[in-house]
Amino acid sequence: MAAIATIAPSVHSPLKFFGLLEQPFAVTPDPAYLFLGAGHDRALRALCAGMATAFHVEIEADIRDTFSVLVNQEEQSRVVEQVARTIVDPANVFTRAKPKMGSEDFADMMQAVPGAYFWIGHDGSVPVHNPGYVLDDKILPIGASVFARIIETRLPAGSHA
Repeated sequence: MAAIATIAPSVHSPLKFFGLLEQPFAVTPDPAYLFLGAGHDRALRALCAGMATAFHVEIEADIRDTFSVLVNQEEQSRVVEQVARTIVDPANVFTRAKPKMGSEDFADMMQAVPGAYFWIGHDGSVPVHNPGYVLDDKILPIGASVFARIIETRLPAGSHA
């Protein structure tokens, strides 16, 4: 049975957004949680410089901002939801999927063009990017139908064959 899930379009607290069980910020920082923001690279470089001076060593900080946060646009999310409900049982369309901590290249694309990232469920028990993953090809027509229907609903009337 196929299911389609979209990522919620709004960002609230780190607990809710990342599905965390505990608050990631405290008086003593936990290295498991590092949310870089504006100015953090300067602060980290200053910390490295202070440690280097204190311990008479040389520290080179290589700080890279390589991953963007993927946030769906509300309008595009609604389109995916409406289309999905015409292709699979509406009870199998989930619009409040639990956010994931992994990175997704599509986040960079959505900084240039509004969009909605969604998942199509499969019968397998092993997630993608796992050596044991086997593609459930029964989901291919569902995915193709979702994309085709999105195109049909988004293009101006008469502009497609």
